[in-house]
Order: sequence, then structure tokens, then C-alpha cells
Amino acid sequence: MAIEARGVELLVQSDLDVIVAKFDSHVKNISRIYAAGILSRGFAIVFSKPGLGACKKDMRFYVRDLSTRVKIDDTEMKRQALGSLYQEMADDERYVKIVVENDEFLYVLMEFFYSSEMEIQEHASKIVSFISV
Repeated sequence: MAIEARGVELLVQSDLDVIVAKFDSHVKNISRIYAAGILSRGFAIVFSKPGLGACKKDMRFYVRDLSTRVKIDDTEMKRQALGSLYQEMADDERYVKIVVENDEFLYVLMEFFYSSEMEIQEHASKIVSFISV
């Protein structure tokens, strides 16, 4: 029984070593990409706003893109995404429903009340007050 447990322990350790090696390789690759400056705003993929007759699925995708952009540590990108979201909500109330359905996004908006950037606080406040009406 002890020999069998030792064999399982070695297999688990071997599996962990493989996972750690792969993880380390990914971290090195990401570090190289970051050092090369590829992760700048100039390389960001920004999806265009769905048209007026867009289905809810396309609208959700767009809101998900905006929520991703507000999570990136780039103040200008956050401002633009929050401004776009507010404008979409003002233009089409279906966006309000989509945002309300996304608990995580609401939490992120609430955290922006404590942002050091006044404009981000204002955008977040306008969005939350728009939702509450």
C-alpha cells in the first residue's frame, strides 16, 4: 500500500512539474510580448457598435467588449469605453437591461466611484444613476 501511494505521489509531482514548466513558458512569452510593446492601445481590437436593428446577442457582445476595456489599466481606454456605454444606454434602453444582467460589470462600475480619475468617477456615476432610474 505504501509503495502504491508513493507511485501516485510521484505521478502527481510529475504532472505538477509539467504544468509548472508550461506555465513558466507562458509567463516568459507574455513578458516578451509586453516588453516588445505589442500590448499597447494601438494594437487593441475594438469592436464597432451594433446597428439599430441588432439582436440582443450582438449587443451583449458589444457590452462585454466595453466591460473588458474598462478593466484594462489604461485610463483613456476606460474613459472611452464608459463614455460609449453611457451613450448607448441613452440611445437604446436595451443596453440598460444588458448591463443590469451583468453583475460583474455592475461591481466594476461601483469600484470606479473610488477612482483617482474624476472623469472616470463621473462616467460611472452617470451610468449607475441611469440604471437606477
